[in-house]
Amino acid sequence: MFKRYVKYEKAIIASVFCAVFLIFCTLLVFREQVNRDVRNDMKNQIEAIQKNCIRVLNNEMNSLIHLNETAADFMSGLDFESESDIIQMLDNYARSGHVKQALFLTYDGHLYTNYAGEIDPPPETVIKNYNGLSAIRGSTFSPPWYSEEFQQIYFGVLSPMVLGERKGLLITTYPVSDFYSLFQNEFLGGAAEIGILDRNGSTILGRQTKDHKNEFGINAIDELIDSGIIFSAHSADGMLHDFKNGVEGFSSYYVKGTERLCSYAPAQYNGWYIVVLARESILRKQSTQIERHGIWLTIKLIAIMVILLAIILAVRYREQKQVREQLQKAAMLDGLTGILNRGTAENQIISYLKHEGKDRHHAVFLIDIDCFKGINDTYGHIIGDTILRELSRHLTECFSTSDIIGRMGGDEFIVLFKNCDTAEMIQKKAKQLTKPLFYKDQKTGQSVPFTISVGISRYAEDGNAFMELYQNADEALYHTKQNGRNGYSFAAKL
Repeated sequence: MFKRYVKYEKAIIASVFCAVFLIFCTLLVFREQVNRDVRNDMKNQIEAIQKNCIRVLNNEMNSLIHLNETAADFMSGLDFESESDIIQMLDNYARSGHVKQALFLTYDGHLYTNYAGEIDPPPETVIKNYNGLSAIRGSTFSPPWYSEEFQQIYFGVLSPMVLGERKGLLITTYPVSDFYSLFQNEFLGGAAEIGILDRNGSTILGRQTKDHKNEFGINAIDELIDSGIIFSAHSADGMLHDFKNGVEGFSSYYVKGTERLCSYAPAQYNGWYIVVLARESILRKQSTQIERHGIWLTIKLIAIMVILLAIILAVRYREQKQVREQLQKAAMLDGLTGILNRGTAENQIISYLKHEGKDRHHAVFLIDIDCFKGINDTYGHIIGDTILRELSRHLTECFSTSDIIGRMGGDEFIVLFKNCDTAEMIQKKAKQLTKPLFYKDQKTGQSVPFTISVGISRYAEDGNAFMELYQNADEALYHTKQNGRNGYSFAAKL
């Protein structure tokens, strides 16, 4: 299958190297594309987290309002004879609702609490933000405040409530840090930071405000600008503008040369904003993982191309080897008969007698076609060549494949008959060799009979060297021809 392609091996090799070069160039482009894709993917993930956090926060705050309104409606229908009854009711509500504080703040400023005055009420700044409590018609939330008593940041759920002649607000307080448990499944395995800011950019819930007030009330954006770490003033102005107008958005910024991503959107209540920040480590990690995947893919492609190139070269080498072997074989064989030519036959006989066969008995047969010139003159050279091939076939049938058979030239052939220990073996082979022969033309049906004469010399009785054996066999062949042809003669009997 590969032979067709081997013809174009130079083009294929050049194509492989060009492909490797293009892969490296593609890898450089791929790296830039990876960074863009990772950024877009992270942006989508961050926006999805931010939207889910908004949904979770809104659902939770709606649940808190519903719970507070239900409690206010229930308690508004009860009769209270004393202030202690009100405090006991608030305490029961707080315990059943699993909240820290349950307060009843009348419109004239009187405060009832389930802790009987042991806990600070919401600070005046929280209450004053409403410009008169009597103006509140529905449930709402208070701004957050820090309680020294419990060292927690709280916010209040406020719902109108009437207890007999007393009118005011049922205030149920909750720690802001509870929202961390709501968001714990939204942190991308530590890849993102989630915080809550107000419309001024001040921290309500951040990394440190889960347990204490280190960041509470600090303007997160201003602090980060002043520290020169995250936001540029330009991007900060844009974010604050979005915060004050209740607009969601997406921003990017750099930390020590590494891009970070930020998504923000307003919650349903209090003008709070959910802000999601992507850590630069996750961007770098994902980008590195994809780059490594691309590098491994490139290595695999290059390996495949190298293997393909190796296969092509191996096939080419094999084909060249076959050609060399064919040329070597052609140089060793006689072009007309297909048996060994003179030079090869002589070299193989000389080598064999010097090495493997020097301690054994062998015989050299020198064979000649009788009256071959007359056959050529009578029937033509084409028939003559066919008779030469027929004699070659006859020799290969009579002798073993281990014996050395060659054409010396013209109509003269030579055979080294190996491992013949007795004269009887040689004589039997000579009789088989000199049986009547003929060639029959398959087209015309014409038969051309011919005979051969054989001269035989024995190793080592008639000589140890090839030329000595050849000359003795040639003399025996001459003797056969002088005595009527169509037979054989032994050199030792001359």
